[in-house]
Amino acid sequence: MQNTPWWGVPVVAGIFAFLGVILAQVVSVVIENGRAKREDRVRWHTQRRELYAEFLKSAIAYLDEIHRKINENDFNEKRMENYPGELLVKQLELNFIASDEVQKSAQELSQALRVANKSSSPGSDGAVLDSAIEKLLDFEDAVRGEFGLKKVSSPNLGIFVRIRQPRKMVKADTPAIDQEAPTRHASD
Repeated sequence: MQNTPWWGVPVVAGIFAFLGVILAQVVSVVIENGRAKREDRVRWHTQRRELYAEFLKSAIAYLDEIHRKINENDFNEKRMENYPGELLVKQLELNFIASDEVQKSAQELSQALRVANKSSSPGSDGAVLDSAIEKLLDFEDAVRGEFGLKKVSSPNLGIFVRIRQPRKMVKADTPAIDQEAPTRHASD
């Protein structure tokens, strides 16, 4: 110990303290970068999911309005005029963030809806909706594929059965869509 200069111990301690601070900063930067990348991925995923859902919602509303036109039930020409524009805006937004497969599927769905709208007339049989419904299911499959989800082997077609089925053909034991569903009373 006699050979060590008086300043040696403080210098060695200072070097180790400085290395400790540098190591802590490097670890902190690595952790923060990982967190930021994860948050970006989640935000990007959420943004795409919300846009796809909005596009699908617009397409279903357009399809439902075409159904109303065919069945001459609560059809509103003004409302119908808004759907193509709304769907186009959503499709243009999709073009910025969607994969090629989803973009192609969205374009095919939009085209099928336009054709169904032009081909439909009050009182027609509604067969023009079949292609649009098929394209809507294809769009859903493309979105599921983009998110890495397996495709649904038997999709729930409840809404599409309602769309394809004229209201006058609904079974008597099922309440019509326009009617209120039965309510349960406190005494039941």
